[in-house]
Amino acid sequence: MTTEYALRKADDTEWERFVENRANATVFHTLGWKRAVESAFGYTPRYRLVTDRDRTVAAVPGFEVPAVFGTTVTTPFGEYGFPLLDDESEPILAALADAIPPFETLILKESDWTETTGYSAAGFGGVETGICLQLGVDRPFEAVWDDSFASGARRNVRKARESGVTVSEADSIDPYYPLYLRTMRRLGSPPFPAAFFAALMEKLTESVTLLCANYDGEVIAGLLAFEYDDRCLIWSNASTPEVWDYKPNDLLYAEIIRRACEGDASVVDFGRNERGSNVHEFKTQFGGAETQLTSLVYPPGRTGVASIDEYKRIAPVARAFAPLVTNRTLGPWLKWWIHE
Repeated sequence: MTTEYALRKADDTEWERFVENRANATVFHTLGWKRAVESAFGYTPRYRLVTDRDRTVAAVPGFEVPAVFGTTVTTPFGEYGFPLLDDESEPILAALADAIPPFETLILKESDWTETTGYSAAGFGGVETGICLQLGVDRPFEAVWDDSFASGARRNVRKARESGVTVSEADSIDPYYPLYLRTMRRLGSPPFPAAFFAALMEKLTESVTLLCANYDGEVIAGLLAFEYDDRCLIWSNASTPEVWDYKPNDLLYAEIIRRACEGDASVVDFGRNERGSNVHEFKTQFGGAETQLTSLVYPPGRTGVASIDEYKRIAPVARAFAPLVTNRTLGPWLKWWIHE
């Protein structure tokens, strides 16, 4: 029997049923993520199902985001935004490309760990957007500590504990958000509005873990992670340089890895970073394997809209104007426009 692929707007019940049965599904494919983004930013959702007659064969997440020309559809703010597939990938991707109207650009955020092929044959162009480090944690924490942590990481975790730094779990964004704002100001990066963090904690509930590092009665660092299926992904981390000697970030990473080892996770994903950056150097000390992040774009001539090179070029300017870029009013608007 020949296939008859068709795209339709996703209904919540079928979307949830399909996603829950896909091994590659991430938190960015869930309805909780969709609802949090929609409520905080007001983007128009473009979640679509691909069907073959009456059978769902793919789920494609996305939102309409601001664009200089035409319409751009992507998964904003997430490392991943790839289609979940139940059939051979190439013909589904080709059907997806054929359904894109004129003046619309589709950006699918992929990684090589999904092992999905067929994008090039279906006519998509690609642009690399960074890497993620993924640490296998389907073993006791003591084995991860001994075999994966670098000696420097173990030393820093011990120093944090000996200095009196402790870790607690927060049930609201209140202790974390002021520290997050100061971190964004230091980096010259537009911040997420507090409403987005609050929406994530409300809509994703048990999938969100917010850890705080405490010293002398104050929160000095924080880490927000998503836990979905067998994957724990570190999505946001904040601290200020004056406390770095106490090594709170090392302790937070060790704690979230310990919890993953003792829970249902098999992988801790350290989130997107750039090779050669200070962030990359910090994350590599905890072990893990590199996986490439690539944005697949249709039509292929529009790959430039998915590149992060422009953001890197303006970063020094943004830092120079940090008080303006990170203003509580202007900053979230810039985040809405940039959608990364």
